Amino acid sequence: GIRKLFLHQSQAIESAMNGIHTVVCTGTGSGKSLCFLLPVLAKAFISLRQSQNCLKLGSAAILLFPTKALAQDQYSKLSLLLKSLQENDNSRTAPLRAGVIDGDTPHSQRDEIASECQIILTNPD
Repeated sequence: GIRKLFLHQSQAIESAMNGIHTVVCTGTGSGKSLCFLLPVLAKAFISLRQSQNCLKLGSAAILLFPTKALAQDQYSKLSLLLKSLQENDNSRTAPLRAGVIDGDTPHSQRDEIASECQIILTNPD
């Protein structure tokens, strides 16, 4: 799991959470994904809680990646984060859900993913 964020991660996350457009330019394997995944998770969780309290629909995040392979790789990382969050969450809030909609997603599953998931990963194809 995540033990401690690097400085560039904490600065990027703080900026994103404060609504500041942010660019992160670091090397491969430096943890850039967490710079956008953690703010997306935080905002999605806040939206989900508010929607459950007010009986209205929450918002969703669409994460667009240049390739199906990268979207699938990021989905794997996101799934691990969500699993960890659910194991450590003592509230009665419904769990956040993520899904992938791409050319390989069966048409029969697309509507469910689009309506049930708070975070959707996709690519332009």
